[in-house]
Amino acid sequence: MRRLAVLLVAAGLLVLGGGAAAVYAQSSVTVAMREFAFDPAALTVSAGRDTFNLRNIGQFPHNVHIEGNGVSVDVKPDGPVAGGDSFTGAVTLSAGTYDIWCPVGNHRDQGMVGTLTVAAAGAGGVAVQVPGALPRTGSLDDGLPITQASVAAGLVLIGAGLFLRRRATLRR
Repeated sequence: MRRLAVLLVAAGLLVLGGGAAAVYAQSSVTVAMREFAFDPAALTVSAGRDTFNLRNIGQFPHNVHIEGNGVSVDVKPDGPVAGGDSFTGAVTLSAGTYDIWCPVGNHRDQGMVGTLTVAAAGAGGVAVQVPGALPRTGSLDDGLPITQASVAAGLVLIGAGLFLRRRATLRR
């Protein structure tokens, strides 16, 4: 009974650690959008689920379109970010180089373009974005429910292990 208790606690700690690691394995980048440029125009993130903080500091609507490696997606899928507004969205990307541009009107033709480099997960951890990088702030995204479920499962396993250990101790 004691061995089972120890195994449950160990499994719980592993699951809990994996859930916590998932929160910090993501990278985040802030992109300022204005007529007719991105700042910065060259972005770097880690492979996996990445958070894009879009800040429209211009007067016209803007968005970031990502294309390459079989991906073609707008960071804000339901339309552009209005002038003066912000939007935070998450996109899952594999390692490689992508083209980015503003899909609104002829903004791309007017020079609102850039590049996105997605570093492989084994390339030293979370990519650093300079300038304009902000640390992960815990913003909510679609990956959070999975992380919460993993943390909850880890806590349940730890609780079950501690319960069995206490029960085995009381039986003596």
